[in-house]
Amino acid sequence: MHQRLTYILLLIFALGFQEAIAQATHNRGKRQPAFEVGHSFNNQGWYIQPGITQTLGFGYTERERLGPDSSVVTTHNPAGQMGAFLQLGRFHVWENRFFQLFDYGLDVRWLRGVHNRTRDYRFGDEEVNWMAMEGNGRFSDLWLGATTNLSHVSRVGNGVFITNAIGANLNYALVRGTRFEGAYEGTQTFEPPVIAAQLHYRLGVGFPLGNGWYIMPTIETPILGIFAWNGGHPSMRYFDTYYQPLLIGINIMKLDQVKMKPCPTEGGGGKKRKGQEGGLWDKKIRKEYGW
Repeated sequence: MHQRLTYILLLIFALGFQEAIAQATHNRGKRQPAFEVGHSFNNQGWYIQPGITQTLGFGYTERERLGPDSSVVTTHNPAGQMGAFLQLGRFHVWENRFFQLFDYGLDVRWLRGVHNRTRDYRFGDEEVNWMAMEGNGRFSDLWLGATTNLSHVSRVGNGVFITNAIGANLNYALVRGTRFEGAYEGTQTFEPPVIAAQLHYRLGVGFPLGNGWYIMPTIETPILGIFAWNGGHPSMRYFDTYYQPLLIGINIMKLDQVKMKPCPTEGGGGKKRKGQEGGLWDKKIRKEYGW
């Protein structure tokens, strides 16, 4: 199931990227910038992005023959749980045919989930007797890391713009926590490595607020696992199943203001401009009024 999700995510990104390239080609020479860069604002600024996390689990069923007249059926039913994340960093904008926005920053994310497992033991072929055992395992990890994105920006009208981004994140498991309830003995307790690196895709819709401020709701999910290598699967393995992280956030962006330089009071050679020598106390004025 997680392999199927990988292909779906890659297809979504490919379609989004294809659309971005089509927009870039179609609007070549007449692109309207999405950011107010110019006289008042620089082409860079700060951003902060709070949001929630959700882990999507993928269930499956296993059947094992214990003997000629006995077997066990194990049902894995993972369930995602809501967490939170926060990102803080810098962004840069420029006019380019393919990419117009680059950002990088620090990332703190809290990932949670539960793995429900039921084991049905079957004894006898003629008179079937069942014995069910249920239990669950829970994980709660706090990850600290860095993230970066390279985005294609398409303006759709009235200042609204859409971003398609490919990015990378590198995270370290700062705090890890697992606990078990019920009959959960004998399961394999897989968990991601302490250091994890992934490529991700992020979709955003931005709105200008004026005075260099922008707000952009986003949704982000991994599309390729890099470290530790697990065949490239974007999902993270906890216990006996895989979980696909989703990050849904609000990106708040502020362009840096251009620092205005004061008008010089001196002319060439360091001489003061005429009329700037002393205001009301200028020698010419004092002489004219007899001061």
